[in-house]
Amino acid sequence: MNPTTICYVIRQLGKGGAEKQLFYLVRGLDRSRFQPVVLSLTPGGYWKRRFNDLKIDIFELTEGRLRLFNRLIQLVKLFNRIRPDIVHTFMFTANSYGRLAALLAGVRVVIGSERSIAERGNDKTKWGIWLDKALLRFSDAVICNTNRARFNLIDNYRFPAEKLMTIPNGFDWTEFRSHSIPGGDEGKKSSEKVVGMVATLSKVKNHRLFLDVARIVLDRYSGDALYFMVVGDGPLRGELQAYAQKIGLDSKMRFMGPRDDIPLVMGKMDIYIHTSRFEGLSNAIMEAMGCGLPVVATDVGGNRELVNDGKTGFLCPSMDAYAIAEKVLLLLRDDDLAHKMGARGKQKIWSCFSVERMIEETVATYDKFLQRKFRENQK
Repeated sequence: MNPTTICYVIRQLGKGGAEKQLFYLVRGLDRSRFQPVVLSLTPGGYWKRRFNDLKIDIFELTEGRLRLFNRLIQLVKLFNRIRPDIVHTFMFTANSYGRLAALLAGVRVVIGSERSIAERGNDKTKWGIWLDKALLRFSDAVICNTNRARFNLIDNYRFPAEKLMTIPNGFDWTEFRSHSIPGGDEGKKSSEKVVGMVATLSKVKNHRLFLDVARIVLDRYSGDALYFMVVGDGPLRGELQAYAQKIGLDSKMRFMGPRDDIPLVMGKMDIYIHTSRFEGLSNAIMEAMGCGLPVVATDVGGNRELVNDGKTGFLCPSMDAYAIAEKVLLLLRDDDLAHKMGARGKQKIWSCFSVERMIEETVATYDKFLQRKFRENQK
């Protein structure tokens, strides 16, 4: 029996959370049962090389004069050529093009995804809502990575509950095994305390709030040597560095740039902050908790499904620098509390958010709809 062919459609293969989860999923599929193919709507990207290492087919769409129609036509042609049994799309742009092309190509099973929850009014346009609902009629399911995302679609946009399911992101503990806090050989040995954040330097991640928190904490903290660390790159790097200098953080703020050794970098931190305006299920928060770090995060998106307020860290109102700073100061002044919160968070992530569970639940979803289509064809 031939393996089931699955086409994964994603907007790009840059360094992002959805791209990482797609890589984990594709890497973990049983290749005797499934033949994965990745279709990126734009060429290049950090994850392209990693996918190539898996020895799977990758197709990159080219830009044309009429980009909207060009993308759709290329996808339809690719689907007709590959003849996939399943099309699984990631993020809004790929959800739109990929599902419409799958419908036109007559693909048997079509699955979309919802991976982020924006601020109400800034998330879905009227056109986007209409398109999502229209394509959902011809889709078998939409996989959300948080319950909050699923309920957002049901409660705020009246999406049919029976077509929405939740499969949380997976945490790959093998990458972090020796970098726990306190922990492995690469763990933190310096007497300095480090507060950090790992994220793309973009408006959504709201690093300016992180910098404001740093200024407040430094003004009020008189303990051990302390500095703040920003890991990542993005369009706002220059602006954020200038702002850090403006508010006097020059010697206390380290912009680390993009890093491939996140477990090692997090192994140098004592506290993790996440200041996003909105989120799905944050890979960075999962990784911080997996390293045993207490987390102080804005109470947006799926952060509440990761951070148990008062137990594994703290959740604070979005845009409230003083509330976040208060919790950071509490953890800096109470090492025992920080250690206990970090240990509880690590246990939660390692036990409830494994990559293996994410793959198992996704494969079960594929099997469910393939069997349903087989039964329908037998009638």
